[in-house]
Amino acid sequence: MTFLKRFTIIAVILIAPTCFGQVGGRRIFCSNPDRTYANGWFFLPGEVIGFGVVRDNDEFVIFEDDGVAYWTDSATVKWTDKISKWSLNRRTLLLSHFINWGSVNYQQQCELYPDQSTLEIRVGKYQKALQAEYDKNRER
Repeated sequence: MTFLKRFTIIAVILIAPTCFGQVGGRRIFCSNPDRTYANGWFFLPGEVIGFGVVRDNDEFVIFEDDGVAYWTDSATVKWTDKISKWSLNRRTLLLSHFINWGSVNYQQQCELYPDQSTLEIRVGKYQKALQAEYDKNRER
């Protein structure tokens, strides 16, 4: 094997793991079909920070979690937080929630957002819509 071929093979082996599957800088927002809450994540280099919209008594609020490490392969991005395990299908953006890695607890369809301001607008609108729907149903 020539030096150039050997060098190319070694370079691919060493460089591929660090370049493959870069998701840092991406943002996703995932709504739940029953419209009781929504989740989202900011992917930073090596860390994912969760946030969401949940009901706290009679008010829908936006929360943010601490960052946790994530790992990737060609099909998925996976991470665990304090109580859950998550797997995001990179092609379909379908997010699966697991109690244990064995069986899916529920799934959410996610959307990719190009920048922070666009995502913040979307989350704010979702929060207001959930609150309005809740207030309307509460008045009945």
